[in-house]
Order: sequence, then C-alpha cells, then structure tokens
Amino acid sequence: MKKFLIENRLIKWILIGLVLRLILMPFTVHSDLTALSLGGWVISQKGMILNFYDYLSTLDKSNPLVHLYGIGLFNYPPLAYLTPGLFMFLLSPFYNFSVNYVFMTGMDKIFQTTDLYRNIFLLKLPYLIFDFLLAFLLLKIFKKEQGQRVFKIWMLNPLTLYATFMIGQFDIIPTLLVVAGIFFAFRKQKWLSVIMLGIGGAYKMFPLLFLPIFALVLERGFWRRIWLFVIGLLPYLVIIAPYFLFSPMYRQSAFLASQTEKMLYMKLPLSGAEYLSLFIVGYFCLLILAARTKQQLENLWCFGFALMLLFFSVTHYHPQWFLWIAPFLLWDWLVFGTKHRFSLILLFGCWLVITLFFETSLHIGLFAPIAPGLLKVSNLTDLIGHFYDVFVIKSAVRSLFAAVSIFLLFDLLREVRKSA
Repeated sequence: MKKFLIENRLIKWILIGLVLRLILMPFTVHSDLTALSLGGWVISQKGMILNFYDYLSTLDKSNPLVHLYGIGLFNYPPLAYLTPGLFMFLLSPFYNFSVNYVFMTGMDKIFQTTDLYRNIFLLKLPYLIFDFLLAFLLLKIFKKEQGQRVFKIWMLNPLTLYATFMIGQFDIIPTLLVVAGIFFAFRKQKWLSVIMLGIGGAYKMFPLLFLPIFALVLERGFWRRIWLFVIGLLPYLVIIAPYFLFSPMYRQSAFLASQTEKMLYMKLPLSGAEYLSLFIVGYFCLLILAARTKQQLENLWCFGFALMLLFFSVTHYHPQWFLWIAPFLLWDWLVFGTKHRFSLILLFGCWLVITLFFETSLHIGLFAPIAPGLLKVSNLTDLIGHFYDVFVIKSAVRSLFAAVSIFLLFDLLREVRKSA
C-alpha cells in the first residue's frame, strides 16, 4: 500500500513536470537551436554522418546558409549533432523540411505560425527522454524520502526549464552523463562511471574535467589510476577520431572551440608573456586533494560541486551552462540541510541577475515565437546603462558569486579533509 501511494505521488509530479515542459517547448526558442537543427538536417536528410562539419564549406559563398552562419558554425563535439540527427531521422515523417529550412535561415519570417511551433516542439522533444532519465537517476541515488524530494524539485527546476525547454540547448545530456558517472561510482562500477564521462565529453567538453578527479578518487595506486583515466578518455577519443582525421572543419572549428578557453581568461601575469591561470591553479589543488583523499565514495559529489563552483567563479559563462551545476546545488540542498541554504539561494540569485543583463533573446525574448515584439524590449544593460556603468554592477554580482563559491568550497573541502 505504501509503495502504491509513493508511486501515485510520483505520477502526480511527473504529470506536473511534463505539462510544464510541453507548454514551454513549442512557444519559446533561441537562435542557438537553428545550428542544432541544421546539423541534424545535414546528417539525417543528406546522409553526411562523417563529414557534416564540412558541409557549409562546400557551399557557394552566396548561399544563404553560408552568408548567415559562415563555414565554422558547427563548433561542438560530434554527438551534439549526431543525436539530433538521429532523432530528426526517426521523426522525419512529422517534419515539414521546407518550413525547417525557413527556420534555419530566418525564423522571424514564421513567427506566430503553427509550422514554427511544431518545428520547435519536434526539435526539443528528445530532451524529455534525457531530462526524465536524470530525474529518475537522482531518485535512485537518494532513495526514500530524499529521493522523492529531489525528484519533485527537479520537475520544477527552473534551470532545466530555462536551458533545455526554452532555449533548446542540449546541456541536459552531458549533465545526465555526469550524474550517471556518480551513480555508477556509488555502485562501484568504476569503468562504467568514467565511460559516462568520456561519452559526455563527446557532447560538450566539461565532463572531461571530472575525469581525472574520478580516476583519483575511485582508484588507488599510480598505474591503476592512469588505467582508469585512459578507459574514461577512450570513448571520447573513439568518437572524435574519424572527424579529427578526415574533417578539416572539425579540426578548425570544433576540436578546440573558443568556448573552451573561457575558463582560462582570468590570469595573474608573471611577466609580459607568462601568467598563472586561476582556474588551472584551483583545478590542480582539487586534483592534489583528490589524490590524498581516502577512497570514500560519498566525497565524489563534493569534488564535483567544488569543480563547478571553481569553474563558474572564474568563467564568463553562458546562462544555459548553469544547468551543469544544478544537480550539485540540489545535492548540497539535501545533504547539508539549512547550513548552506542561504548561500545556494545567493548563487541562484546571482545567476538570475547576470542572465537578465544578457541580450533580450536570452530571457523575455525567448517568447518571440508568440510575441515577436518582445525581442525589441530593452534589457537591464540598456535600461541601467543610461544612468550607470553596467559593467561595475555585473562585476560586483560576479564577485559576490565568487565570494559565496569560495565559502562553499572551503566548507565542502573541509568535509572531504575529515576523511583524508
């Protein structure tokens, strides 16, 4: 009877979460989704599975796609495009590809049309699978009442709703794979744990940052750790190898995309040419601590959270990237209770303010498909910029975020040191 009641409560929250997502999916969009749509179209409709990175470079310079995007549009690892390509192939009977072409070359031409709503809905539809998989994975990790709480919170998680079902970015997939890595680590399936991170790196590079930490925490002994690291890196290398070897545009635009360098921008100069990277210094400190920590799996999420706090404190990040840290915010919320609650709320508030300072298309302008005029609404930068230097405000908010992160980092690492 008790199990039946629990399942019924979960079904209620599944339906609430599903309805929220289904409402947002067709009526909100960001232009970033057009690149994923184009990649999926090239793969699924033109059959360019191994050479899709080079598609735009083969077109005439007068082609509207080249004129609009240039030839280096595809700047993510391969699975970021192969996955939407697979789902576009499976859902192709429901697509109107002439409308999809208009969407890719100028979605504003079909604002307020059912064709656009259907197109956006189909592009986001696969995300439901990965999002609910992540929710159930968290339920499985926490178990009992805590698992139910985290599941309910995830169903209402504003970061997921925003980044995945409004903007339409695929960050939910590598985030799922990082959590899957922790899940398999807790089950002492070390190989599967690091393999998840390797696959995640073939979507976006950030899961690979977790890989050395996992290898150090999950294994003892130098060579055993090296071997576990290699096992985790192998899926990533296998997936990117064909593109690295045979696709010039992959090597030029995606292999070391400019976004991956954002975390290295914050520097302390040592001379005219040399510097200390604050992220790398902090990252090495985490690795040293991970190497010295006893093999206690409960520390793994703390290291993951510390890594994300470090990353977001020193990086001029895109708002949708904040989804990466969402599972760890929930983890801290449940594990530490009220101890860190105010700090976590501050972190979320800083993210919200920073997001509102971005261009309108990343917040209220997401609803342009139903109200195109929203794209012309002034953002905080425009409104406040008439009276004050907005960069001072934004810098202060980022400084507050970094200060709170440092506090949490020290508290987390103190907990880790207790077991060292």
